Amino acid sequence: FTVNSPLTGLYSRPGWNHPGPIMFWAMAPLSWATGHAPWATRIGGAVMQAVALAWLGVATARRGIRWLLAAGLVCSCTYLASDQWLFREPWNLHIPVPFFIVFLFLTVFVARGESRQLVGMSIAATIVVSTHLGYAPLVIVGFAYAAMWMVIDARRTGVGPPRFRRTVGWCALVWGVTWAAPVLDLVLHWSGNLGKIVSYFAAGHASVGLGDAVRFTADEFRWVPPWIGGAHRIEFFTGHAVPASPAWLMVPLVMVVVATVAVRSSRDRDDARLLGLAVLMVVVGVLAISGADEPRAYTFQWRAVLAAFLATACLSSVVTVVLRRARRAGTARRAMALVTVAAIAGSTIAMTVAVVRGPSQFLAYREPDLQSVVSRIDRWPRPRGPVRVRAVGSSLPSLSDGVVNELDRRGVDVRVDPELGRIFGADRTIARSADVETWFVTEDGSRIPELLALPGARLLAARTPLSPGRERELADLQARIGKRLAATAPGRTLDLDSTLFVSLLTGTSGIPARDLHRLRALDAAAQRDRRCRCAVVVVPPRRVAAARGT
Repeated sequence: FTVNSPLTGLYSRPGWNHPGPIMFWAMAPLSWATGHAPWATRIGGAVMQAVALAWLGVATARRGIRWLLAAGLVCSCTYLASDQWLFREPWNLHIPVPFFIVFLFLTVFVARGESRQLVGMSIAATIVVSTHLGYAPLVIVGFAYAAMWMVIDARRTGVGPPRFRRTVGWCALVWGVTWAAPVLDLVLHWSGNLGKIVSYFAAGHASVGLGDAVRFTADEFRWVPPWIGGAHRIEFFTGHAVPASPAWLMVPLVMVVVATVAVRSSRDRDDARLLGLAVLMVVVGVLAISGADEPRAYTFQWRAVLAAFLATACLSSVVTVVLRRARRAGTARRAMALVTVAAIAGSTIAMTVAVVRGPSQFLAYREPDLQSVVSRIDRWPRPRGPVRVRAVGSSLPSLSDGVVNELDRRGVDVRVDPELGRIFGADRTIARSADVETWFVTEDGSRIPELLALPGARLLAARTPLSPGRERELADLQARIGKRLAATAPGRTLDLDSTLFVSLLTGTSGIPARDLHRLRALDAAAQRDRRCRCAVVVVPPRRVAAARGT
């Protein structure tokens, strides 16, 4: 609701943003109505997902109970694989998931002759792709698959899709409206964010590769796959997905063979086209993973969707044959429907309990720390001019971001360094050389003394989970060991707040083993309750020049 409304999506690791701002715009009304309350963002993300699920429910229910149950099964398995994070964290990796499921089912409907659903496909597709670019190959192939069957049916019957020109017109309107913002960004900031995306992929980049992509997909079909209650395996330090043996792909292969035999027996067109799309999507999914720059598990979160969609398609084909050959078809149909409803209800209850009871790993991680800092901010004299916020050291889970948001909510002219413009908005940037009041925010307790040593520095807020005595002991140890390391290994990156880094220092010349042992113990104690040793240090104007290297 401002002239600085975002024209691109959430920022991405490679240096560009995801294409469109639909996620932000959809959340904006609730945020605006609640005075930009922090909780409105979380609730806004859940509401977006609820809209997608309601849309899917209505669309499938209109086409019969089999489609409604199939959609319910895919959703239940998907959310079971992702746990409560999918609802509780309004991330651009989470928001598109239910809209992608909507897209898959609408694609099947178009493939079976409902060309008017191309409009719905366009709406779902633009939400998905603009929010996360990684879905683009899947969406493109989905449109190609639907178009292929439209052409085949038109040639076989000699009759084209009804009101096709009007349908195309509505689709063009949808694409024009939803992509106006990214195009406007392209015009205003040539070559804009879209130019960065094109340049990135045109230049080429290191990729996961086909072999690993196959193994990451195989991980979805292990003995207890994530979408029926297993867990996604993730490397602790890197966040990368853990590959599985390609032999596990025999599971979906057998499923597809059995389903193909069932389709040939039943000659059911709907099952055939549903199965064809499911198989095609899994293949394209493997290719999409192979082109990813890193095997981070969250990058291809749609693995669970495609696995559940394939399993549901195979099950649907087999059930059709069983029901047609059953002596008491009505009883068998009711029994299968009851089993499916029970599976959906079970996973829904599990998800509901997890959402209510489970804390959000990232959003709640720094809330008490941020609340403490904000209480000090509210007692600090209100800045008269712009305030630059700069993170020092590690920035996850990003206390500094929270400080920026809270200052902005209080009407402070808060600024960030130019390279963060694509994250906070270009209107909030200020030149690094600008001489303005600067708030240094660090979550590394070992960095606090050097910040306080800056000319004119004042401590605005500090947090520590340790007692005063242990805090002084830890600060003294870090200072002495840091000074020794700086002398013996200049230029070496130091992380004296990390127990892992301290462990790697064992045997380092000149550092007593007892000091390292004690440092590791105190670091572990500081990290035990997940609170931070953090601080906000304020450096006034005309003193910032001395801190420019920080």
